[in-house]
Amino acid sequence: FDEKSQEMDFSFSVTLFEEQCLPEPKLLLYNSVFPLSIILLALILMALIASKVSQLRLIVCERFFTSAGQARVEYLHRKILKKRSKMRTERSEFSLKSFIAKPHFWCPIIFKANNDPQRT
Repeated sequence: FDEKSQEMDFSFSVTLFEEQCLPEPKLLLYNSVFPLSIILLALILMALIASKVSQLRLIVCERFFTSAGQARVEYLHRKILKKRSKMRTERSEFSLKSFIAKPHFWCPIIFKANNDPQRT
């Protein structure tokens, strides 16, 4: 009976890492490049189509809802004008005259700037 149970339970005599049983992994580049290139092309195509669809959406909205389109144009025009005026004021602050008139630019040790974060 003992010999029969030993014959039936042979798991202790089989090693896990036999050379014959281990598979040899291979990365086949030609098998993976084609699917990845298809996915990449699909993503690029979807990005291009998405930009055209958003343009088409604006055209359709302008065609059927002219008052909303006009309001949108006026809003964007005001926004652009506000941004331009803000840029002009920022540019005027950094002109050569403004640097001459600011003593903290020429002698920062002696004259501290009003908005100096290190000032205590």
